[in-house]
Amino acid sequence: MMKSHTFNYHQLIALFLFTFVISSVQGQTKEFNGDYQIGKLKGNATFSYKLRANDTILDGPFLFNDKGIQSLEESVYQSFSVEGDFSNNQPNGDWTLSFGNYIRDKQPKLVDYSYVINVNGLLKKVKGSFNDGIPKGEFIITIDSIKNSEVAKNLFKSTINFQNGVPQKSFTMESDSHAMVGRLLRNGVAHDKWTLFENENLGEVENWFFKEGILTKISIQKDGIAKEINVFENKDDNYKLYPLNRNYLTVVELTHNSSDTNKIVKNGIGGLLEKNLNTYGKVKGFMNQLGDSVSFPNFQVKLPFYPLDENNAAILKNVVDSIQKAEQLSNALLTNAQLSIQKLSNENTKFHYSVTEVISKDYLSPLSRLKNYSEENIVIHFNPKRLLEKLWPNGLPSGKIEIERENNQSRVYQAKNASNYNPKDVNLQEIEKLTYFTLANLEYLHEKLIGEITSQQREEAFLVQEKELIAQLDHLKKHIDSLKKSKPKEIQTTLESMKGFADNLLNEYSAMDENSEKLDYAKELTNCFSRTEEFATSISKLPVQMKEIKELYQDPVWNPFTATVMNEDIKKKITKAYENILIPYQLKNIQTDLKCSNMDSIEAFFERLNNRMVELFEEDTSRLERKLRKEKNPQEIIELFGLNDNEIEK
Repeated sequence: MMKSHTFNYHQLIALFLFTFVISSVQGQTKEFNGDYQIGKLKGNATFSYKLRANDTILDGPFLFNDKGIQSLEESVYQSFSVEGDFSNNQPNGDWTLSFGNYIRDKQPKLVDYSYVINVNGLLKKVKGSFNDGIPKGEFIITIDSIKNSEVAKNLFKSTINFQNGVPQKSFTMESDSHAMVGRLLRNGVAHDKWTLFENENLGEVENWFFKEGILTKISIQKDGIAKEINVFENKDDNYKLYPLNRNYLTVVELTHNSSDTNKIVKNGIGGLLEKNLNTYGKVKGFMNQLGDSVSFPNFQVKLPFYPLDENNAAILKNVVDSIQKAEQLSNALLTNAQLSIQKLSNENTKFHYSVTEVISKDYLSPLSRLKNYSEENIVIHFNPKRLLEKLWPNGLPSGKIEIERENNQSRVYQAKNASNYNPKDVNLQEIEKLTYFTLANLEYLHEKLIGEITSQQREEAFLVQEKELIAQLDHLKKHIDSLKKSKPKEIQTTLESMKGFADNLLNEYSAMDENSEKLDYAKELTNCFSRTEEFATSISKLPVQMKEIKELYQDPVWNPFTATVMNEDIKKKITKAYENILIPYQLKNIQTDLKCSNMDSIEAFFERLNNRMVELFEEDTSRLERKLRKEKNPQEIIELFGLNDNEIEK
């Protein structure tokens, strides 16, 4: 009994010492120096960090550089340097970022007894400070053109002052031809006069006048003549604060839809503002790949606010949905190679094709602009009637469509749904009628033009194609049955759902009227069933891949208490996200939302996921594991794993 008691006592002491050592290690500052990757950039990094509950907390100096030209055979060279400090995983103090994309000269040159390789390209630099992740003080961003390894021209420069993360006071933006200066209030709201100068003669060429966020007017100098454009002048409008972003510039452009306003927004002050937005967006995207997220608040402006009532909001939604269908039909007809050839020899095809072109240009085009403004939530900044009048300044088109012929004669198209379309005014109710008129006629033209294939050709084609379709479906089902054997339940369920998916498609096909569209669909289904067979084979291999990943994420560990070697799971948050969230999420998608069009993307996702799991095993993933701790949303985990394949622009 005494021996047993003594053994347990020592066990407790060992356990206490082990826990103490682990706690001490986790609180210590460690140093990293070696290969490192941020997004698509691969280089060398040196930084300090702490371990806190298995999370990597950056704390101290941070340096990340490229490895230099690895070979003289490389003609394209990407250079970068990132230097700053972290405090508790947040950027703190001074930061300098430099990104260069260069093309080197083909031959080195001898300069002062040394061979020199000149480069040409672009150099982008960011210099600024943070206080606990919040921009502080002056931020300077420059984009320079490099020629023969020297700065040849400054293409863009932005200087903005931040106080507690809010842009304030005066700011400047420059291009190779113009310079701009503006002013902000303490809350970041645009105020006073913003002026654009020409670099050559320093004369004022453009001014934007703000009054506590409201852009009241724009003045421009054109051919020595001053011109003023009133922008938001209705004092009775309800104004709200919004960030100065691309939507704001679009609203300014639309407010006075003239050639002068378009040039201002695209090339003048608006052009510099948009360049600044793009540049800061890229800086933010890169910084958020490091520690905790940072933000660079936009300038604040005021815009009119016209909320749609429930009835008009419902009408606009129906209009947008119908426009999307009309766009698909128009595109299908105007990009059909067979029709483009057939209209050369068939008078009816030529006539109906010409009608499609007229409807797409005169009817659908302004409707598509309305759809875009709705999707971008721009419509709420306009009096609805005024916005529609801007899109249709000459009123809505009539229901009569007349096509000119070569012999100076014309042929009138008998429009469908014409009795319900007789425009009298430009309002949302009439736009709804115009949308239905446009969609109805494009649907008719689609059927008419595609139906130019003769009935005999269709019948012969149907016999051949349907025979091939049924044979392919039968082969698919037998193949799935053979794959299901001895597979895990969830994989079996997924494979079985593919048979139901194929049956549903065949049922849809059988209910269709016999026309050219059905023949095309039969060909699509035959290819789809063949692709589904390949897809099923790929899914059946998932258990093997998952087993390999599980074995990869195991480390042999000596257990002193049992005197045996045991396999211990490592990076559990990553493997649990992989096994319990991402894999089941995609299998569920297959079971409920499989389409002929999304098999490639799903298969590619599984391949990227498998490769990413192998990469993560080799990487320092403490920061990722910290973010995964409470994350259950599959889309967020996909983003954290870097599986969206969205490369950060450098």
